[in-house]
This record gives sequence, C-alpha cells and structure tokens, in this order.
Amino acid sequence: MAVTETLLDIVPSVRRFARALIGNQRTGDEVIKLALRSLSSEQQLPEQSLHLRILLFKKFLECYSSLNSNASRRDGNLRTSIGGAEGIISAIELKPRQAFLLHTMEGFSSQSCALIMQVSQGEFSRLFAAAQLSIGAQTATDVLIIEDEVLIAHDLQRIVERLGHRVIGRARTRSDVPLVLNRRIPGLILADIRLSDDSSGIDAVNDILIEHAVPVVFITSFPEELVTGARPDSASLLSKPFQVESVCACINQALLFEMRAKFVSEPSALEGKPVVSGSAVLKRVILRH
Repeated sequence: MAVTETLLDIVPSVRRFARALIGNQRTGDEVIKLALRSLSSEQQLPEQSLHLRILLFKKFLECYSSLNSNASRRDGNLRTSIGGAEGIISAIELKPRQAFLLHTMEGFSSQSCALIMQVSQGEFSRLFAAAQLSIGAQTATDVLIIEDEVLIAHDLQRIVERLGHRVIGRARTRSDVPLVLNRRIPGLILADIRLSDDSSGIDAVNDILIEHAVPVVFITSFPEELVTGARPDSASLLSKPFQVESVCACINQALLFEMRAKFVSEPSALEGKPVVSGSAVLKRVILRH
C-alpha cells in the first residue's frame, strides 16, 4: 500500500504540471489516465517517492507525446488567447516549455528533468535556456542594477540584456539611485545589500517601493541581513557567488510573480481533487501493490 499512497500524493502535482503544459485540465487528466494505465502494466514499481514521481512524470510525457503527431512543435490545443503568466508559458515551444515547468514549477533537479524528458543533461540545459530566453523576450522590461562592484554589475547587465531586458542604470550607493533613475521607473530591480559607502541596498530599494510596486531580486554575499532587515515582502534572494542560470531563473520568476503567476509559488486550486477519468486505472494500480 506504500506505493498506492505515494501515487495518490503525486497525482495532484502531475495535474498541476499537465494544466500548465497543455492549458486544459480535462485534456491533462486524460493523459494522466493513460499514464496510470501504462504504470499498471509495470511488473514492479519503485517504492521511493522520488523515483516513483520521476516515473509517473516520465510516463505522462511519453503518453502526451504519443498523442501528438507534431510533438516537436507547439501544441495546437493550447489556449493561445489566455493572458498573464500562463499565456507567456503557453507561447514557449513544447520541449523548452516542458523543461522550464519541470525544473521551475515542479522543482526537479536538472538530472531528474533530463531523465523524465529522456534527453541528455546537455540537451536539457539547452532547452531550459531556450525557455528562459522566450520568457525574457515576452516580459522585456527596464531594469535597475544596484551593485557597488563594477565587474559584478557588468556581468549582471550582460545577463539581463541577453534575456531581452533593458538596463536603465547602475547605481553603486543609495544616494546614486535617484540620479540614475532620472524619473524612469524600472520594471525590475537587482540589488546588492551592502553598498560601497556602507549604505544599505535594502533601504535604497525601499525608497523606490514607497511609491512604486516593483519586483526585486537581492543578490548578496550576506543573505542573513535580508532575513533580519526590513526587506520587501515579495523580494527574491540569490546568494553570491551566483550562477548565470540561477540569475536568469530568479529574474524570470520575479517577473512571472508580478504577473500573478501563482502556479509557480502556490498549489493549484485543482490540487487534491480526484482524477475522475483515471480513477478506475488508479484503483487497478492500487490493487496490484
């Protein structure tokens, strides 16, 4: 029964993934039904939760691909008219979309994502990068960088511009920020916490947030100061030294959060509800284990 209970715990997250990937919960549930049926034919299922979760997601993608003769192209069933964050996700090509959702929304490691998608880790990295670029192009905005180390500020600017955004200024101190902005309100702020004149990046950001709601990513060697300081409630945190992929992910998530992308940070409202169309198949899996 351990396998059965684990499957019941996993199915809601597969439903969330299916809806985000396909754009339609009913269609997603039909694919889950096929995946569960495929699982029921397995001679032995792994008992470890992570292994079973990987297997179910893998089966889901196998079944989904088998239903699409043009699986390498964008899924024609997607509701391309939807707006907000879901609309941005739906506009990403199918394979990069799978990579992005598995890694960012479902929290699988890059190694597990490659296994689920049945590609090499190098190919997964390429697909994930393509998704990041697609999101950046669709959410292009003005970015303010508050960073006192010139080389780091330069690296951040290169990353930001590669994603399709525009850097409107770089500030080294809190007092520099009003001069750099020159009445231009950024759509995103990347900020260090300790600045060159011992001023606070948190205070510099809060000066802006008093009048304007802007997503913020703090990039710092002193993350503990963000925990204890008067941090903005919705700010993201990235520790130095950072990886380019991590910065890209934080930027994209911050912008998606701003567009009310609750599927990234909150469970779907549909979670916990039974997969009605696949319940009989799930029961057969239960009986076998």
